[in-house]
Formats: sequence, structure tokens, C-alpha cells
Amino acid sequence: MNTTRQTQPVSGWLVFLLIAVVGLFYVKWFPYYNRAFTAASTHSTGKSILMGTAASPPEPSFAAALDYASAYGKAIWQAMVLGLLLGSAVQALIPAHWVARVLGRTNFGAVAAGGLLAIPGMMCTCCAAPVVVGLRAREASPGGAIAFWLGNSVLNPATLVFMGFVLGWNWSALRLILGLLMVFGLGYAVNRFTTQEDARTAAGLAERVASRQTGNVFVRWLEILARMAVRLIPEYLVLILLLGAARAWLFPHIGPDIAGSSRWRLRACCS
Repeated sequence: MNTTRQTQPVSGWLVFLLIAVVGLFYVKWFPYYNRAFTAASTHSTGKSILMGTAASPPEPSFAAALDYASAYGKAIWQAMVLGLLLGSAVQALIPAHWVARVLGRTNFGAVAAGGLLAIPGMMCTCCAAPVVVGLRAREASPGGAIAFWLGNSVLNPATLVFMGFVLGWNWSALRLILGLLMVFGLGYAVNRFTTQEDARTAAGLAERVASRQTGNVFVRWLEILARMAVRLIPEYLVLILLLGAARAWLFPHIGPDIAGSSRWRLRACCS
């Protein structure tokens, strides 16, 4: 019995790392590596998913919502699946006390750990959200979770490289500086609002979660994955449909030349 409990954390860690490395390589690292050469040679990252080649946003309609949802879904579904796998794996395969120890404190160390762990992820905020849900379920501090969530996109090394080739390296440097301030500054500020009582409560919850982790770890993982998928996927679908339908109101001046617009360069530094 003790041998089984000792080997489960080891096997859980191995499976988690395998999913993370293989998944990120297939979904993020290798595609971004190839896209960097395209950005270097063409000084472009391709057409905008918001507009494509259209001269103006479509009028708000259900058809516009479906068209955008289809295009967006094709672009991010693999990363979304990976986010759900990792978000559920964080809750089942990794020992609960590890997340609480690394990300659960309210000091700057937890914020720094969250931001640094985010850098290899290179996910957009929507695909990183399931992982953040998993971290918070295992009592990661609010600041550490926010640093991880924002760091995935704001400190994305691939985005910095693309910006350098397309907009100029001065814009990449500006984004990096603002991104560091946003990720670590905002995370630290949020943790400052966490009271000692909140921290003690979170620590107690982490201990109770760890004590309840019984049974087969992989069965528990599949159960958590199913619950997250049932809850999050419909929410995402509704938000994507609303965004697709409301593009004309939200982005009235976007056209196919968005990448070359100086007005959008500054916004790209903070997005």
C-alpha cells in the first residue's frame, strides 16, 4: 500500500511532464519556430483572425458569429485541448502540496515562480485559463496564478521575436519592459491584498486536498478533465460567438492592414 502511494507521485510527475513537453512542442514550440522564419522573411505574421482579408468588420449577425467561431476554433482547438489536459493534470497528477509550496505563498517569490513557469507555455490567455483554474484549485496564490496567466501571453518569447521582425526590435523591447511590469507588478499587487487569514485558510485547504488524494490517480485525472471540459467549453463557445457577432462594434476600424498600422503597434505591446 505504501509502495503504491510512493510510486503514484513519481508516475504522475512523469506523465505530466510528458504531456507538457510533447504537447507544447507540437502545439507551440515547433509551429512558432517555423513561423519565426516566415516573419523574418516576409515581415508579416499573416492575416488577422479578426478580419482575414475583408476590408471592414461584418455586420453583427449570427452568421458573423459562426464564421468567427469556426475560424477561431480551428486556430486554437489544439492549444485548448492541451490547456484542459494540463489544467486537470495539475489537480490530479502533481502532489497538491507542491503547488501550494511553490505558488501558494503571498510573497514575491510565488509571483516570480508563476511568471517564470509561464514563459515556456507561450499560450494565449484563453488557453492558459484552464491551467490557472487547476492551479487555483490546488491553492496557488492569486498573485502567482495571475502572473502565470498573464505571463503566458505577455512574456511569450515567440511573440517578442515576431514583433521584432514585423514591427521592429524597439517595439519588442517596449513590450518586454511593460510586460515585466505588468506580470510581476500586478501579481505582487494582488498578493498584497491577501490577508494573513486568507493565507492560513488556503494552507489549511491545501493540506485537506492532499489528504483526500486517494484512489487511482489516473482515474481521478479523467474525472477532473471531464468536469472541466463540461464546464469551460460551453462558456468559451458563448464568449467566442458573442465576440464574433460584435466585431463591428468592438473593432470598427480594423482592416486587413492592421499589422502595419502604427496605432495598433502600441496596443500590441500590452496585449
